[in-house]
Amino acid sequence: MRILSDLRVKVHAAASDRANTEVLSIGGRLRVYLRSGGEGQALVEAAVVLPLMLMLLLGMFSVGVAMIQYEMLGEATFAGSQQFQNGRGILTDPCASAATAVTAALPNWVAGSIIYSASITDDTGTAQPIAPSTGSFSCTGGANYLTQYQPATLTVSYPYTWIPIFGVKLGAGSLTRSQTVLVE
Repeated sequence: MRILSDLRVKVHAAASDRANTEVLSIGGRLRVYLRSGGEGQALVEAAVVLPLMLMLLLGMFSVGVAMIQYEMLGEATFAGSQQFQNGRGILTDPCASAATAVTAALPNWVAGSIIYSASITDDTGTAQPIAPSTGSFSCTGGANYLTQYQPATLTVSYPYTWIPIFGVKLGAGSLTRSQTVLVE
C-alpha cells in the first residue's frame, strides 16, 4: 500500500510540476494506473476462493477417513480369514469364529452393520458360496466345509457415508475387502 501511495504522489507531482526532472516512464505510469482502485480486490478474491478451498479440504479429509477405515477393514478381514486357515478339524463353526475375529479387530464399529460372506472350496474343487449375512455369520456344515489345501475366501463389507460438503451428501456406499487363504 505504501508503494502505491508513493507512486501516486510521484505521478501527481510530475503532472503538477512539468519542470520536475523525475518523471515516471510509460511502464511506471501504466503500473500506477492498473493498481489504482484495487484496495478491495483481496477481500473479493478471498470471498471467492475460501469456499472452494474449504470444499477441497473437506473432500480430502473425507477420502482420508475412508482410506483409514478401508485399511482397518482389511486388517480385520485378514484376522477373520486366519480362522479359516487354521480352523480345519478344530472349529465346529469357522464362520462364527471369523466373525468374532473381525468384530474383535474393529471394536468401535457397529457390529450389526458388518456384512459377511464366504466361499469355501470343498474336496472336489467346487467353490461352495456361503450366503451373505449381516451382523452374525455361521456355516451350517461346520468344519466339514474346510478341506485341506483348498482355498477359502472371506469377504467383509461395511457401509460408509461420505462427509457432507456444504450440506450436499455425496452418497453412501460400502467398503469391501476380501481375503483368500489356503486351508492347512
